[in-house]
Amino acid sequence: MFPRRAASLTDIGDRAGWGTASLGGSCRRHDEQPTLSALRQPGSAQPYRVRGAFMRWFWLVILVTGCAQGVLPGPEMGVGEGGLPLPPVDGSAPISFDASVARDRGTPPAQDMFIPPSRDMNAPQMADQGAGLPGECQNADWTLNVNGQMRAVRFEVPANPRQNAPRVLLFHGNGDNPGNFCATTNLCRFLRDRGALVAVPAGRTRMIQVGDEQAELAWDAYNVEATNEDVSLVSAVINEANQRCGAGPVYIWGHSQGAYFGFLAAMINDVQGAVIGSASDPMTGFPWAPIRPFAIAILIGTLDFNIEGARSTAQRLMAAGHPVQLREIEGAEHGGYLTGHDAELADFIGLR
Repeated sequence: MFPRRAASLTDIGDRAGWGTASLGGSCRRHDEQPTLSALRQPGSAQPYRVRGAFMRWFWLVILVTGCAQGVLPGPEMGVGEGGLPLPPVDGSAPISFDASVARDRGTPPAQDMFIPPSRDMNAPQMADQGAGLPGECQNADWTLNVNGQMRAVRFEVPANPRQNAPRVLLFHGNGDNPGNFCATTNLCRFLRDRGALVAVPAGRTRMIQVGDEQAELAWDAYNVEATNEDVSLVSAVINEANQRCGAGPVYIWGHSQGAYFGFLAAMINDVQGAVIGSASDPMTGFPWAPIRPFAIAILIGTLDFNIEGARSTAQRLMAAGHPVQLREIEGAEHGGYLTGHDAELADFIGLR
């Protein structure tokens, strides 16, 4: 909801075409009778217009000045764009999410990927995938059946992938897609150049329960149950990468709403490190119990609406024994991907 400017008496009179020459003076009591000269426009000689003119001016004065024991209501407070509750800015609220879908997208849009059919991925956790399948560790677009939903994944590999190569799961923001995210951030190529396998699942925008509210989001960062298809999607992507390319260390890298979910994914999977961009812990106070401490880098602008949430998250993570780097970009707001810091972030979480 955007703020509204209070209309002046002149504004309203001009827009209605009534003029304002005779509107000076104080408010009248309801039972007072105005004089004929106060109601007529200058030069008017039609008595039958007095009543209509009086009623227009009477209600205009009541509405604009608030003389009838009340004032016009102002804009709703505490509501963001699209009617969503405003995200927390002090780290005290239990839930964090993006207020705007449009601001998560990079520019310009790129054509989305082609998604061929693939086998059902509702498979049990595989303990050891060895060296992978010959000829299967290559660039591909997957479609994985996760909890009955067909989920798209962009998969990119280095020119000569090594055994036990790290694999990075990238999570884009609301309203974006894997092809556009890779094209506008150059992050996929950057990670491939460091020898990493890169998996970029596509978010599925739908209504998600966020505390007591429902919000239309691409990633569910607020439910850890197995019924959360995004949680199951992470396991399916790791399994598929392991089966095609062999096992290796897992890293998480997310932006905006994708980073809120990336935080959750990092906490419930066996990962080596995570980058949380323009986000924080999505559920402040939730008793996270990660498999082991891992390095976490948080990147956020000083003008981001959730800067205090990110600072609070960093403090809690350090207290829990995680190596943490909080990088605050001076003057940056919440919106597009914050470029120019990928090398330092990758070094910190061990992607060398």
